Amino acid sequence: MRDSLIRAGMDPDNPRDLGREDFSKLDAGQGKGKGKAWKDIWSAGHGVLNMHDIPTVHQLVENLEKEYQEAVSKESSTIAKL
Repeated sequence: MRDSLIRAGMDPDNPRDLGREDFSKLDAGQGKGKGKAWKDIWSAGHGVLNMHDIPTVHQLVENLEKEYQEAVSKESSTIAKL
C-alpha cells in the first residue's frame, strides 16, 4: 500500500495529509488528473480490522473447506427438521 501512496505523490510518513488528499489531481504516472483513487491507490478497507493472522495458502484453503463443510452440515440439519 505504501508504494501506491508514494507513486500518487503522497507522503505516507506524514499521515495528516492523507485524510485531506484532493484525488481530482491524482497523478498516477499518467499526468495530473488522470489517475483514479479507487484504482491507483491501494487500501486495505474496513475488513482488515478483523485480520488477526497471516495464513499460508494451504491453511486458508483448509479453513475455507472446513467452514464450508460446517455450513453445509448446519443447513442439512435445518432442512431435515422441516
